[in-house]
Amino acid sequence: YRLIGLIQHIGSMGGGHYISYCQHKKNPQEWYEFDDLQVSLVSPEQVERAEPYVLFYQRVPSKANRLDRQTFKNDCRRTEEQIRQHLLSIPPSPCAASQAGMEEVRYHAPALRSFYRNPPADLDIAFVSKRWYVRLTTMSHPGPIDNYEYLCPHRLLGCSSAEMASEPFMSISHALFQSLVQKYGGGPVVRALDICPKCQMYLRAYNDRKQAEYDLVSKYDTKDTGDGEGWYLVDAVWVNKWKRYVRSEHVSDIHDMCAPGPVSNQRLCDKTGAIRSNLKLRIDYIGVNARVWWLFMHVHGGGPAICRKSLDVYSEGHPLETELKLEELQFAGATADFAHRTSHVYVEECKGDAELFHQKHGGRGHGDIEMMSAVEDVVQQQSPGPNAVSPMASAAAVERSRASSHDAMQEVVEDPESEVT
Repeated sequence: YRLIGLIQHIGSMGGGHYISYCQHKKNPQEWYEFDDLQVSLVSPEQVERAEPYVLFYQRVPSKANRLDRQTFKNDCRRTEEQIRQHLLSIPPSPCAASQAGMEEVRYHAPALRSFYRNPPADLDIAFVSKRWYVRLTTMSHPGPIDNYEYLCPHRLLGCSSAEMASEPFMSISHALFQSLVQKYGGGPVVRALDICPKCQMYLRAYNDRKQAEYDLVSKYDTKDTGDGEGWYLVDAVWVNKWKRYVRSEHVSDIHDMCAPGPVSNQRLCDKTGAIRSNLKLRIDYIGVNARVWWLFMHVHGGGPAICRKSLDVYSEGHPLETELKLEELQFAGATADFAHRTSHVYVEECKGDAELFHQKHGGRGHGDIEMMSAVEDVVQQQSPGPNAVSPMASAAAVERSRASSHDAMQEVVEDPESEVT
């Protein structure tokens, strides 16, 4: 091992200042001091006089490691030169020149991205991830090639643009790729950086639905039962997943999707279907009004429905208010297309493929029937009778719980940075 860096703390346990010293990667005799925004070349003697509390060591590579790294770098340079020559052989536009071709290789300009989507067979290139290359150059054993982590279920790249498809990869010869797989394992071979059209449909459907859901929850969430009279109780674990999902940024790769899945109220019930004992508001469940509940059912599915007259899960049951389903999500008339495109059937089952949706569900009328059938199943399975469980909360406790439960939802739309336990 060799020392490559250290951190020094100047001051006391109550406060002070941090300085780091780092060795230059290509010129080991040079050391640099990093002091906030100031970077200075320093002598090795100054580094030796430092009083570090963190030391960074790097394992000295074996001859085999050094050979593999150098072989990879040389092959990568040859492959880049072949690609550059190929791009320069294409009849240039009036403003194109040799330097422009080099810039395209360096900065992944449109011509290079087009090349990556369909490389000529005679160049015989393959791609490996930059992340694996970093492991090769910094670790004694980089592990198996990790191309599989970037591929979608259709063995293409599940991202939204050609720019994103090319960014994680670097090109090498296919011969070198095969030798690396024999030595380190992993794969599979990626011969072209082609984005998946099916996953692009899925990404569009996912992002459009997430935004629509955010807007509708912001519109219909209330501090009380809203237009209805019942509280619909939802598993707090699922709600936390939902908050991460609805707060997330616009997704551009299917690996970054974080949909919460179907509502998982089964966690609140025992094997017989009865409510488990000792459940607590906000810790185990929260309450929403009828309109938000039917929105969740439409967008995510799941269940079963647990409807109560108060926020106490052990209080008297209340009939489900199916008449309060959102007008925006009706499967007939002007809202039919929007209703289909925000449904879990369209987004999760059919992955945003409109043609597949209509093939499997027979058009809009059948989709309406299927959703109504799902609602009826929930009503039959879990609509609690008035004598299901005796009430356990006082009126004052219920009033406090009502405000507490609403906060868990409202903080999501009012303060995206807040954290609700």
